[in-house]
Amino acid sequence: MDFTTLSKNLKKDFSHLKPIKVAVLGDSATQFLVQALRGTGYEFGFDLQVFEAEFNQIDRQILDPDSELYAFNAEVVLIFESTHKLLQKYNKKMVLLGIVWKVVILRHGKIYGKSDIRGDTFASEYSMRSIGSCHR
Repeated sequence: MDFTTLSKNLKKDFSHLKPIKVAVLGDSATQFLVQALRGTGYEFGFDLQVFEAEFNQIDRQILDPDSELYAFNAEVVLIFESTHKLLQKYNKKMVLLGIVWKVVILRHGKIYGKSDIRGDTFASEYSMRSIGSCHR
């Protein structure tokens, strides 16, 4: 599914879909990711209610118990880390070019599943169904 199709989903009625609270933390711009994520959620029958942290606030949001992340009380936290930023930060060895992000599925304060997804596909049918299975 292409970005144009996913962005058109944002204009549709989400009121009949199951709501899931998703927080997105990133060390680079995440606006397009959030749009595509919400559009993909629609395709799988979810109203992804997204909290998008400010640019490059991953550590602050996670380490500060009074942060907006904890106030939002997300069921799913998406950490979007650019390999370019990781290379600059650690500079120990060459990192494969691309994007790395992690999906952590939370429920009642416990981690139920975690997967690392690498490459240009940011949401697969498997990952969206995994998120949905936590709500059954």
